[in-house]
Amino acid sequence: MRIEVKQAESTDRIKLDNLMQFYIYDFSEFLPIDMDEKASFKEEILDDYFASPDKVPFLVLVDGLPAGFALVSAEIVSQQNQGGRCIREFFIVKRYRRKRVGKTVATTIFSMYPGKWEVRVVRTNLPARVFWERVISEYSEDRYNCEERNDEIWRGSIFSFQARATAP
Repeated sequence: MRIEVKQAESTDRIKLDNLMQFYIYDFSEFLPIDMDEKASFKEEILDDYFASPDKVPFLVLVDGLPAGFALVSAEIVSQQNQGGRCIREFFIVKRYRRKRVGKTVATTIFSMYPGKWEVRVVRTNLPARVFWERVISEYSEDRYNCEERNDEIWRGSIFSFQARATAP
C-alpha cells in the first residue's frame, strides 16, 4: 500500500469537497449535524484553506486514489502552543482505518512543521481521542500533554507536543 500526503491544490478541491461529505457524515455521530434539503451536509471551512497562507489542506492518497484529508492551521487554542500548528480536521475513509494510514499521514504532517503542535478532539468523539493519544504518545515518545477543557473556547481534549523534523 502506497500512502501519499500531498498539499492540495485548487484542482483537488472537488476531491476535498466530496471527502468532506463523508467526514461530516461520520462526525454526525458525535455532534447534532443535519443534512440540508438536497441531502448534503453544509461545509463552511474549505474556502479558507485555499485563501489563507496560515492554513494548509492536504489530500491523502492510497495507491493513487483519494483516501482522506488533513487540514492544518495556526489556529491555536491553548496558550502554551501559541506560534505552533494544529490539525484542524482529519479524515481517513473507513476502508483504510486501522491499517496505519492515519498514523502515517499524521506523523508525516507533524514532521513537515517542526515545533509546537496542538490536536483537539471534541469530547464526544471517543474513537478519535483513542487514536490521537496513541499516535501522539508514540510519535512524541510519551512527551506530550493532554488538557481537558469545557469552556466557550473548546469542549474536549487538547493534545500538545513538539514535532521534530523527521518522522520516527
